[in-house]
Amino acid sequence: MKPLAVISTKLKPPMIREPKIRRAGLYRKLKQINQYPLTIIHAGAGYGKSTALALFVQDVKEKVCWYDVSSQDDDFFQFYQYMIHSIQQLYPSFGQVLLERAYASIPFSKTDELVEWSALFINELAALSEEVIVIIDNFHHVEKSMSIQLFMEYLINYYPSNLHLVLSSRNKPQWNWIPRLKMNGHMLEINQDYLALTKEEAELLFIDFYHLTLCDEELTRIFQLTEGWAIALEVVAQQLMEGTHLHEIITNCSSYLDDFFQYITLEVLGNHSSTVQSFLEQTSILEELSPEACNYILNIENAQEMLQYLNLQNLFIVSTSHQQYRYHPLFQELLENRCKDMQSDRFFQLNKRAARYYENRGLFERSLYHLEKLVDFGGMARILHMHGMSMLKKGKIHYLLEKVTALPEIEKDEHYLLWLIEAEVMRLCSQYERAEFCYNRLIFFSRQYDDKQIISRAHEGKARIYLDTLQPGKAERHLQAAIQLRENSYDVDEEEIAELHQLLVENLINSGKTNQAEQWLTRIKKINTSKNGNLLARLYLRTGRLMMAKEILQERQKEYSFNQETHIPQFHRETELILSLVETYIGNAEESKRLAQAAIGHGIQLKSSYIEACGWIRMGHAIQLLSVYDPALSIQCYETALTIMGDIKNSRGKAEPYLGLCLYYAGRKDDKQAVEYGRLALEETEQVHDQWLTAYIRLSIAIAYVYTESWTMAEQELDEAEQLFWQCGDAYGLTLVTLWKVQLAYSVSSWHVFEQECIKLFQKIQLGQYEYLLLKRTLYGPVDVQQFVPILLEAQKRNIGQPFVSKTLKELGYHDLLTHPGYTLKISTLGQFKVLLGNQEVKDKGWQRGKAKELFQLFLTKRNKLLQKREIIEILWPEQDEKTADRDFKVALNALNSVLEPERKARSQSFFIKRVGSSYGINDQSAYMLDTTMFEQWMLSGLEERNQKQAKEYLKRGLTLYKGDYLPERKFHDWCLNERERLLVLFLRGAERYAQLSIVTEAYHEAIYWCEKILEKDRTWEEAYRLLMYCYYMHNNRPQSLKWYKKCCDMLQEEIGVEPLAATKEMYKMIMEATDIILSETDSI
Repeated sequence: MKPLAVISTKLKPPMIREPKIRRAGLYRKLKQINQYPLTIIHAGAGYGKSTALALFVQDVKEKVCWYDVSSQDDDFFQFYQYMIHSIQQLYPSFGQVLLERAYASIPFSKTDELVEWSALFINELAALSEEVIVIIDNFHHVEKSMSIQLFMEYLINYYPSNLHLVLSSRNKPQWNWIPRLKMNGHMLEINQDYLALTKEEAELLFIDFYHLTLCDEELTRIFQLTEGWAIALEVVAQQLMEGTHLHEIITNCSSYLDDFFQYITLEVLGNHSSTVQSFLEQTSILEELSPEACNYILNIENAQEMLQYLNLQNLFIVSTSHQQYRYHPLFQELLENRCKDMQSDRFFQLNKRAARYYENRGLFERSLYHLEKLVDFGGMARILHMHGMSMLKKGKIHYLLEKVTALPEIEKDEHYLLWLIEAEVMRLCSQYERAEFCYNRLIFFSRQYDDKQIISRAHEGKARIYLDTLQPGKAERHLQAAIQLRENSYDVDEEEIAELHQLLVENLINSGKTNQAEQWLTRIKKINTSKNGNLLARLYLRTGRLMMAKEILQERQKEYSFNQETHIPQFHRETELILSLVETYIGNAEESKRLAQAAIGHGIQLKSSYIEACGWIRMGHAIQLLSVYDPALSIQCYETALTIMGDIKNSRGKAEPYLGLCLYYAGRKDDKQAVEYGRLALEETEQVHDQWLTAYIRLSIAIAYVYTESWTMAEQELDEAEQLFWQCGDAYGLTLVTLWKVQLAYSVSSWHVFEQECIKLFQKIQLGQYEYLLLKRTLYGPVDVQQFVPILLEAQKRNIGQPFVSKTLKELGYHDLLTHPGYTLKISTLGQFKVLLGNQEVKDKGWQRGKAKELFQLFLTKRNKLLQKREIIEILWPEQDEKTADRDFKVALNALNSVLEPERKARSQSFFIKRVGSSYGINDQSAYMLDTTMFEQWMLSGLEERNQKQAKEYLKRGLTLYKGDYLPERKFHDWCLNERERLLVLFLRGAERYAQLSIVTEAYHEAIYWCEKILEKDRTWEEAYRLLMYCYYMHNNRPQSLKWYKKCCDMLQEEIGVEPLAATKEMYKMIMEATDIILSETDSI
């Protein structure tokens, strides 16, 4: 590789023509650059990104390296060498060995080679003895280069501690690891909101720099018109300086842009010769200007000299790289309109020559750009016909969608391969009806030319529609037709045949014919793992080999990381979607939720509604299993998915959300709703012959019948599901059926069946390694894991499945246990007192006696110890004589035990209430969930956690649980006062910490919300006032910030008669001086 001809001006900040307004708010943000490994500055053109950074470099006393990126730098080694040269401006010996190695190398093609280059660069940076700021300006020019993106990912993920990287771009990079950096407090983001001038700054610009006096109304109107866009404000100011009356601008808003163009025409173009004007107008048709392109297209020889002249004259032209330029977009629009209006024939000729020029150089997208301007559909069709499929393979789905749909049908009929391109694009965009129409058109025209190869491709495409939408019955005939045509064509491609056979295997899996699918897999010589849509993982999932499926999917995640630019949508086959489902099957709800969230994000990024909808389905499954969330949120997830599936007209896609709703209502013992949704799901799967999902739907309906004690109906549905699972070869599904048959037999006391099914169940669980079904909440397992404990005790009593049963009971935390109620006691005490026996709420009248409830609340408050009976009586019956109090205690205790264990046998030992001698209390070995315990655990974890992102997540979980004060109905009872105050203080500390962490990530609205919540509970919590002052200050809302300081002073004086702390006063002083800082800085202009 030849040494790079370095353009030195790309390694220096642009020259700033003084004076320039120095903006205190923006400057404060930029000064934080050296506190973060990564800073991203993103905003549209004309918002002053480069100017702001250049001023920052000029003003700070920091070591700063500068690199101005151009569109030609999307070659990795060119970008890499420029990065080295930029740092060499400060450290001449930096990376010299790397440069020499780069000169001696050839372009790489493997990711591991890029990793090596990245590692060498990082090591060179780490070897520097001091901190360094590296600014990469105009990064959007290379944001689509995969190699550069990977290099940046390695650089940022493994950044040395002395590096502070700054990226300035028109677009915010869509890297999936950016949220992690932000949550960890490792990234500073400065967006268009920070770069746009505020109304106050615009006023400073007009008054202090241009010496223009405006009334508030006029300033408001101008600011509404420009929205703080720096270049537009400057143009307005310049017009005013030239004598244009302000009221003309204000009263003619609709013609404002025309006035702006006219101003440029008269005041800029008018000052130059007709030759220059002609060159400007004719070259405005080009996205990027180079001497070679301009000479050829304009048929001239002096383009280089002209471009240099324009650059020297600052005629809205920007140098992007060596002899490469571009116009400012607004200026280009003006010039192009002039060329089109004044030289229409020339405009046509120039675009025609430009299209030919770029096509000859293999720059087909640029060629299409010019053909589109000419409305030359024939030329566009010809290029797309020849090169469209290669563009599709590169992931240019939405680009092709825009271009091919713009073509008239007559052009697609003539170049009939375009119907294939449109069909593929439509399929990948989930527009299945249009895709099928296009495939049919393709078949029609291919038959006219007897083009069996293309007819086969059309049938393959139609089969893929039905594979994507899980309709195996419809897919089968098209697959057979595609294979037959391809095998009989004159040019048989073995790799294509193998790929079609893979599709055949996938269809067998979709229809539940897993044995045949596995046999076919052994016949296929080579599986293309990059195109197989997680075929093996889906086979293992549908045959119950869950851990094998999980292992394959996790490996695939490592091997094929998601990349928005090149990723071809896989729809329901996306790795995260399948893995999320597997995790719900094995009871890892948190991980399932994380994967579902990632899939939703991928769907949005890819503009694939189908993937997004599937993500919402899996999110609904995960939320059903997580006790920390309101289970009703899962309904919202499923309904969102159903809406999207309806929008894209994918009826089959509705089956799984219907199934999820069936499970949700089954768990709430609402068999009417559950069965209704189950039947809707069955309508979708049975008509497309998907036996596997049909089996799970029938299982879900059976679960609903079990919970509502409709034993006969439950047995019928379980038998149906069992038969289907047996046909599909799904060992996991068969185990679930047996589990629920055991539950049914136990519930109806059919002990012979119980013993038979128990033996089968324990064998299946051990063979399939499905122990988690008895230990954790899983998608198709019991809603309450404790539900199965009495069954295990009964099996133990009958000597079934030993020692497996004893081992399982021990893992559940039970030993020497004789009885168990079969449910978890769920207790809410924060904001409202509520008790659930499993999912059945105890109503007020269910308590029978008020003292039973109060006794239970006392036990909960003193849950860490047992209370002596005398102590209990003194608290709850202080004014009664001993005999009466003893009687009332016994009555309340019996009533309490009856409420908590309505099925408990008379005189048997209570499970939830423990008695040791004359001492009573909550049995800490019993299965109960108390919101205060979970709240305390989350809050303490969040307060102690050092990782900021993790701490914020813990605190958010805890804060969500705090729905109000502890036992509000006992507000005036002394025995719970200490606990109430302790929990309140924990809430205040946690909310304060959460607000602080929100400020770190610049989530000021979140911080404000929680600070206000703190003050609702304690009006003297001074740190909340201080944080509110800071948040509004950083939002440039100085008046609101000062109002909170006054509230703080007034409240502290009123409540406790003290002044604010020194830190609060210092914050006030900083806010008061902020105006002076702005004025003192602008005074120097």
